[in-house]
Amino acid sequence: MSVAEEGTTPVDPFVDDAEDATPLIVDDGGLRRSARVRRKPDMLSFGLHALADRDWSKVADVDDDLAIACAADATNVNLAGNEASKFYPPPSSIRQVMTLRDPELKEVWLKAYKKEIKVLIDSGTFLIERPQPSEIIVPTMETNKVKLKSDGSLDKLKCRIVVCGDLQEKILNEDKWSPTAPFRAMKMFLADAARLKVRVRQLDFIGAYLQSKARGRIFVRTPAVYGELWPEFRAYSGCPLRLLQSM
Repeated sequence: MSVAEEGTTPVDPFVDDAEDATPLIVDDGGLRRSARVRRKPDMLSFGLHALADRDWSKVADVDDDLAIACAADATNVNLAGNEASKFYPPPSSIRQVMTLRDPELKEVWLKAYKKEIKVLIDSGTFLIERPQPSEIIVPTMETNKVKLKSDGSLDKLKCRIVVCGDLQEKILNEDKWSPTAPFRAMKMFLADAARLKVRVRQLDFIGAYLQSKARGRIFVRTPAVYGELWPEFRAYSGCPLRLLQSM
């Protein structure tokens, strides 16, 4: 192996000519931003707006009754989508819910919050306990979602109260793996069901993420505004709570 002399530039031994070597890219450390304009996705169309404008009577091998049914279904989907659009975008927190000017929207979102808090308490997620001086208290946050049915109509408004994991004290060698089913497995399941010509059904577990027990002593604090809005939850609002179930 040859060694470069003092004061000379080393030559890559795997390149025949040093001039053909790829130059190094020097990062000046400046902040680089993409010039691409990001567009907000249309979450309510699902490409169904084209179905309503389509002349189903001209489609080959389609009888009159089927054409009328397809046109009616497409129209109903569009009307349902327009009805559900008023719930977008979902509020980011309970504070934003309280600032909604539409009383109907405010009422339905508060009902979703109350349902979530009741599920947490009824499931035995919390235990009112005072933490040790060395133990930290992690705040909670809310994630809200507008769930739609397969036809684009409103299914329900969903609220989830979770722990701010980014503020939680990290434990060495803690297993943070969370098993989830990939979308590829979902498509394989549906394809196999179509091949076997069997019916596909689904079910929903209420508070499924609350079924695992919490490891260690973890303390959280929910916003005090919960107790102000619903007095029956005041004992669990704005005070340290020890987690018995994962959330």
